Amino acid sequence: MSWQYSSSGGFRPAATADAVSSGYTFVDDDTYASLFKAQAKGARIQANASGAPEAIDGNGNVVDLSAVASTATYAQTVTVTLVQQAQAAMATVNQKANLAAAMGQTFGPAMRAYVTALQAISAGADTTSTTLPTAPASYAD
Repeated sequence: MSWQYSSSGGFRPAATADAVSSGYTFVDDDTYASLFKAQAKGARIQANASGAPEAIDGNGNVVDLSAVASTATYAQTVTVTLVQQAQAAMATVNQKANLAAAMGQTFGPAMRAYVTALQAISAGADTTSTTLPTAPASYAD
């Protein structure tokens, strides 16, 4: 079976390449199968400038349909910066600070050093670190 595609009408069967309706683009079986294989791995199907369907990954790149592998993923790639990681770690530190205060305790020297390092990374003052410091086992450390 062959297919025809329209950005407004999606896919529908086409008897032959010559029997494609106005406003539709002919799509052969292999392309049709590859488009849906890519979609199952996170890509979206949309019309290109000429109206033909193409698979687009989560970062906006056109997927090479001849290279859709069984292990491929086309979801958006998200990179979390060190500053974002430090800010998230500070949220946990703030929870621990509230708990420590409620319990009448204070942060120990290791935790204070950890907080200082996180604050420097979060504020952009520390531009040489490539990983977060290791959190102390306890806020009393």
